[in-house]
Amino acid sequence: MEHQEQPAPSKAAEAQGARVRVLLVDDEPAIARGLARFLTAAGHTVTTASDGTEAVGPLGADAFDVIVSDIRMPEMDGLTLLCRIRESDLDVPVVFMTGSPELDTVMRAMHPMDLVDDELGSAEGALTPFANCVVLEVTERATPDEVHGVGAGVARLRALGYRIALDDLGAGYAGLSSFAQLEPEIVKVDMSLVRGIHESAMKQKLFRSFASLCRELNTEIVAEGVEVAEERDCLNTLGGNLYQGYLFGRPGRGFPAPVY
Repeated sequence: MEHQEQPAPSKAAEAQGARVRVLLVDDEPAIARGLARFLTAAGHTVTTASDGTEAVGPLGADAFDVIVSDIRMPEMDGLTLLCRIRESDLDVPVVFMTGSPELDTVMRAMHPMDLVDDELGSAEGALTPFANCVVLEVTERATPDEVHGVGAGVARLRALGYRIALDDLGAGYAGLSSFAQLEPEIVKVDMSLVRGIHESAMKQKLFRSFASLCRELNTEIVAEGVEVAEERDCLNTLGGNLYQGYLFGRPGRGFPAPVY
């Protein structure tokens, strides 16, 4: 963790008000230095971290006004960092950067509270022009039951063109309740139900039931955490066809070629 000592901001920048506290997270030192220099010159107070793991340390109540993070980083990536941030702070803005804008689909990990966010659901929102390319991925670490107006919020987002994904199905306490409330276009089955599935009759029955339900509802189902060929082959027989995990490729800079 490094606090950037940069040239003093201009008087014009100081005149705009109190300094904005920025946490800048990027594993490329040259990029981090350049962005920190730019933000400091604009009148902000910048703290840098080289990856998500390092960034978790200074997080706390009202620690930063905004967090700017790369998405693809070693150790903890930007989306995992976002989940950690939302465990303690539902309000701090998080801005993602990526050097790979050619991605067809952007996955945004969300707390259910974000589904009723006024900015996200606005026709004039910053992300709205790209809504048909965005999947809003909702974590099961909290239940939509706790969020007032979540049904209307989801309907508004769909009308703008967003799609909804439910992450970690089977790991959280909300279970199928979240599935029923959100009616997601994509469901991601947690790795705890995938790991060793070829050796567990109970896991096989559960996944087969999920796959059958998703087919009936025209929902895509993704199995997370596939690490060995036996798991992949078993999932194929149970109705699965979309997977992610180390069997196909490990995280790396750029786009590592998957091995099927």
